[in-house]
Amino acid sequence: MLQQSRHNIQVPGVDLFGVAARLELGTRLPEWPEHSRESVEQELATLDFLETQIESAEQRLEAIMKVSVEADVLKTLPCVGKILSMVLILHRHSGPDLADRSILLDNARRNPASGSRVGAEI
Repeated sequence: MLQQSRHNIQVPGVDLFGVAARLELGTRLPEWPEHSRESVEQELATLDFLETQIESAEQRLEAIMKVSVEADVLKTLPCVGKILSMVLILHRHSGPDLADRSILLDNARRNPASGSRVGAEI
């Protein structure tokens, strides 16, 4: 729920960025003070632009990668969409195994001139 507490304006919705909540928000924006309203309108415009860019990237990615059952299963996970599912599949098929990861981390720690900071936080 989005709430502008100072002016007690509430926009109910489980998914604020879903269709129903966005429509409700659009009808309630005139109730907000000018600067708050303009700020939310600009943020929503930015969100719309980013969604368009993501959809375009997903379409390009689908055109060059074959869709697999594995990708479909990954997309059932929370926060995993078309792009991340394909990145995970590519990493699984081309990236190092977890057993090899310790070797890579050791090499990165011993060779700081490479510019890699991998493993410092892990």
